[in-house]
Amino acid sequence: METDVALLLGIIAVLILLLLTLLGFLGYCGLFAPIDIKAEKPPFQELKVAYKFSRGSYKNSGALFTEAHSIAPTLKCIGVYYDDPNEVDVPRLRYLVGVVLNDTDRPATKEVKEQLEAEGFKTASFPAVDHAVTTVFPFRGSVSVMIAVARVYPKLREYIKEKLLCARPLMEIYEDERVLFVCPLSKQDEFYVEEATEDPEEGATSDPGTTTASEEDHAEDGEDEDEEEEEPSSPPTSQPVSSNGNGNGNGANGNHEESDHERGSRSSTTSSFEELRLETASN
Repeated sequence: METDVALLLGIIAVLILLLLTLLGFLGYCGLFAPIDIKAEKPPFQELKVAYKFSRGSYKNSGALFTEAHSIAPTLKCIGVYYDDPNEVDVPRLRYLVGVVLNDTDRPATKEVKEQLEAEGFKTASFPAVDHAVTTVFPFRGSVSVMIAVARVYPKLREYIKEKLLCARPLMEIYEDERVLFVCPLSKQDEFYVEEATEDPEEGATSDPGTTTASEEDHAEDGEDEDEEEEEPSSPPTSQPVSSNGNGNGNGANGNHEESDHERGSRSSTTSSFEELRLETASN
C-alpha cells in the first residue's frame, strides 16, 4: 500500500514538474509577455527589402521565411500582410516575405544581393513614416510566432478599431530576440508592391514597379517614361495602391479623382490623429 502511494506521488510530482517546465518554456516564448500597443513613429527610416510575393493562406509564409533566412541568415527578415483574413477569401490573401537590405547594423553585401536575385527575389523600397501603430513581442522561434498570432493580432485589431484608425498593411520585422509589429498610418499606398495591385484572375505578370537586386540602379532612368505610356493595372480590392512607392493609385498622370475609400481612409486617419493628440494633452 505504501509503495502504491509513493508511486502515485512520484507520478504526480513528475507531472507537476513537466507542467512547470512547459509553462516556463511558453513564458520564455512570450506567453505572459506584456503587449504595449502605441501610435508613434516606428524605429526605422526607409526600408529597402528583397522579397518574394505570394497569395493564399498566411500559414504558408513560413516556407518563404525559411528560404530568405537560409540565403541571408545575418539579415532581418520581414513580412508584409496586405489583407484581413476575416474579410478576404484565403486564395486572395496577399503577402510578401523577404529580408531588409539597408539595415544600419547589418547591411547586405553585394554577394548576398546577387544570391537573392539568383533565387528570384525582387527589391522594393518602403518609405519612412512618422505615424504607425506599433508593438514588440519576444521572438524565440516558431512557438513565439504562434503565440504572437493568438495574442498580438487580436490586441492590434482591437486598438485600431477602438481608436478609429486606418492602419495598413501589417508588417513584421524579425530582430534577434523580438518581433516588431508595424501598421503604418501614413503613406500606406507606398507599401504596396506591384504584384499586390494585380488581379490574379487576369493572370497579370508584368512588374514595372519592382526590380531585381542588380537592376535597381539602372531602372530609375526609364521608369518615368514607362509610367507615361501605360496606365497601371487596377487593384483587386478597393484599397488604394502604388507601384513600389512611385505611383499613387490615381493613374500615370495623377489626374483621376480620389475614390470614396481613399477619402474615407484619409478622413478616418485625420480624425484619429486628432483624438490621439487630445488624449496625450489630457494626460
